[in-house]
Amino acid sequence: MYITLTLNPALDISVSADDAQVGRLNITGSSSISCGGKGINVSRALRVMGENSTAYALLGGEPGRILAGMASREGVSLAVTRTAAPTRINIKVIADGGARQTELNGRGGPIAESELIGLFRSIKDDLDRAGASESVTAVLSGSIPQGVEKSVYNSLTAMLRSRGAKVVVDASGEALKLAAEAKPDLIKPNAAELGGLIGRTIESFGGLVDCACEFYRNTGVSVLATSGGDGAVYAGKEGVWTVNTPKITMKSFAGAGDTFLAAFLYRLRDGLGDALRFAASAAAAKVELEGAAMPSSLAEMAKHVGEIRAEKIG
Repeated sequence: MYITLTLNPALDISVSADDAQVGRLNITGSSSISCGGKGINVSRALRVMGENSTAYALLGGEPGRILAGMASREGVSLAVTRTAAPTRINIKVIADGGARQTELNGRGGPIAESELIGLFRSIKDDLDRAGASESVTAVLSGSIPQGVEKSVYNSLTAMLRSRGAKVVVDASGEALKLAAEAKPDLIKPNAAELGGLIGRTIESFGGLVDCACEFYRNTGVSVLATSGGDGAVYAGKEGVWTVNTPKITMKSFAGAGDTFLAAFLYRLRDGLGDALRFAASAAAAKVELEGAAMPSSLAEMAKHVGEIRAEKIG
């Protein structure tokens, strides 16, 4: 059983504009609108793989209603806590066929304390009803909206672990640092986010590997760290593994990290090597698509597996 949490979802609007300039009228090319938010993206990717999940989300206003409808049409099971503040809108301006992307992201919120309490209660009640009969993997991911303390993932991690759930956190900055103190089973930072945790700038893939290993040694929290086209590294009790990225034509990297994480969790039962290869393939298939579109099938997600090498290095 998978659950995902998105505290700060968004309607994502993507437009192509190779020569966009600030302060001028710009004519765009193709455009798309999709439901966004990292936890929701994880649930979308899991749905393509045939895995059901419950996507808990704070949604408000007309953007929230539109987002809920889009997610529902993709087969995502949403558990919505309504907010007075409307769901934010994010705009992505894509240039050079996806090689350059400018993002204009709303902050989200403010979220009232009563709304957040309602969300916590909804998750607790559902887990208590499920009891010990189901193994639960919970993915807490994305930014924190206004009105919510940065420690929220720390509190949620502690609550979920007390109920026997495995917890994965994909966040950044202070929210990720505080979440890690509650000992989730796995964190999934990118290179910049992991560097922030360690307190240094990561300038190479070797540096990414070193920092992932250092963080795991110091905390006992497993790390799955991604670095775009350079690949990814896993450091945990099973050892240190690296995986490369296949050569593809990139159209949009929106949701690639979420797809990577969902695919990794889905295939982890087959071992780390298979999980990493499938995750890299699924993420590559994702960035070959326009906007926030997901691959249409498990086969499409797996199409690059033969080009990918996962290696245990420690």
